[in-house]
Amino acid sequence: MAKQLKLRDRDIQSLTSDFIEINSDKSLKQLDQVRYNFPYCKGQMCQGLGLIHVKNNKRKKIFIDYWLNDNIPRTLASGKIIKGKSKRFFMKDYDNKNFNVRAIEEEIRRLREEYGNKNNLTWDMDIEVGEQLKKRNRYSAQLGELKKYTINQCIESYVASNMPKITKPSETLNKNSIKEQLRYLIGYDHHDVNGKIISRQDIMKVTADQFANGVIEYKEGYDVSNSKELFKKFPAKEFSKIGFGISVYDSPLGQSNILELDDYECRNYLNTLTQSPGTKRVIKESLSAVWKHAIREQMLGKKPPQNPLEMINIERPTNTAWTKYNTAEFSQEQLNGIYWKCEDYKDEFLFQPELIQLNMFCGRRKETLLNLNWDRDVVWDQQEIIKDGRKVTIYGQVNIPAFINKTKKPDKFMITNNINLVLQSILRQREIHSWTKHVGWMFPSIRTPNKHQLRKGNENNTEESRMKDVRGLWSKICEDLELKDVAMKMFRNTFTNKVNETEESKSSYDTITITGHAETDTLESSYLNKKFSKVSKAIATSVDEEYENIIKIRKIK
Repeated sequence: MAKQLKLRDRDIQSLTSDFIEINSDKSLKQLDQVRYNFPYCKGQMCQGLGLIHVKNNKRKKIFIDYWLNDNIPRTLASGKIIKGKSKRFFMKDYDNKNFNVRAIEEEIRRLREEYGNKNNLTWDMDIEVGEQLKKRNRYSAQLGELKKYTINQCIESYVASNMPKITKPSETLNKNSIKEQLRYLIGYDHHDVNGKIISRQDIMKVTADQFANGVIEYKEGYDVSNSKELFKKFPAKEFSKIGFGISVYDSPLGQSNILELDDYECRNYLNTLTQSPGTKRVIKESLSAVWKHAIREQMLGKKPPQNPLEMINIERPTNTAWTKYNTAEFSQEQLNGIYWKCEDYKDEFLFQPELIQLNMFCGRRKETLLNLNWDRDVVWDQQEIIKDGRKVTIYGQVNIPAFINKTKKPDKFMITNNINLVLQSILRQREIHSWTKHVGWMFPSIRTPNKHQLRKGNENNTEESRMKDVRGLWSKICEDLELKDVAMKMFRNTFTNKVNETEESKSSYDTITITGHAETDTLESSYLNKKFSKVSKAIATSVDEEYENIIKIRKIK
């Protein structure tokens, strides 16, 4: 049985219910909810208004009971025939700010104007059906709008979101991937800005945060601070053709409806633009990323079609300019020469020689090493191990976080004697060049902004303060030693082969712990995260001693 309540905000707001009902035998019955009506509303516009107070969540659900004139004859239990039926429509929950008494009265007035009888307090139309129909109409209208999204609009949304990863939208692509995708999606086309010919990319600056996520920024002086302003100032050109030097955004493809995109049109675009399989793959990946982003942002409707780019297979060439380096390795003479040339150039090329030497002794990728951080990744933990009846020192380990590793899995390598010498050389350089002590990167850049201002409390650990490459020194070394057809990636091959050739290397589990390779086998992949075993320590020190024998004596031509 309903209880009575005054239609006033203070009464509804302060409402407390005991959720108890007294039975006829005077026993108590626990209730899940209590219904209230408003006596004031009888004979008024709000006739039938009620409130249900829910026990578990304390919701105050506002409803209206109404008589629907549907002219359908119904026979009551008494035998009386009536035309119409009683209905209940739930509005919103009571809220003192958003749905108070005044808002309730306004909502009832709206409902009566749309569905009520003009002559009495009955209703000619079903409120529930009418409101649901309105929702469906709004949804249909939204679907109509969804179908109007062009590929360019999806690209704009993708760039505005800072180009997130497909599988991990909470993270963005790395800096290089963002630059590469921007090139083909919105790059190339040039605009005249105050007499200076520039492209959209010219005013975009891509950096990286501490977790190697790419970050899009905008250079000063162009009156552009975000992507919305970028595309407003640099609108799409109306090119009538597709060809090299014309981005997706400035091509006819960009102007088309994304829901109309099919594999035929994608193939035609790729084949017309370029014959390079590598370029085709990048463009395919870029467009596919835009498609996946459009799905996440609900730009392709409730049931998006299959990604047409997934049906396009771009064959990888068997041989490329880099194929020959996949299995090539350095000779002992070459390793010796490279090591000592690095020693010669330590003052001229700050921190670059140490990078090459570390690359030689640990066999990790150059790009990974360039992202190492002193405070985060270097763990000093000196310990002695017995090897062949003698003591060998391991000085600790260098941890490689997953987000800086190509495999996206954590890795590590031991600080053996040779690696320790490299790290100590870096520390000496940091003492000589005091500004580097306030840069967290293992390999700081000499182009670090405002070096003279760096001190404790004013550190610079931005992407700008990190070394990006060692091409200058590497070219110099190759020229001095007359090295032909070599690449730094061969350090990894050389290191891996030396690990595999050691007497201690009998299990792949210990081997991959030293080389850092992530096998597809689950056991081997998880093994990378475990502590170094006695065998792996023996392997690491054996390889280190072999390198020591190679570089111990400087060979002079």
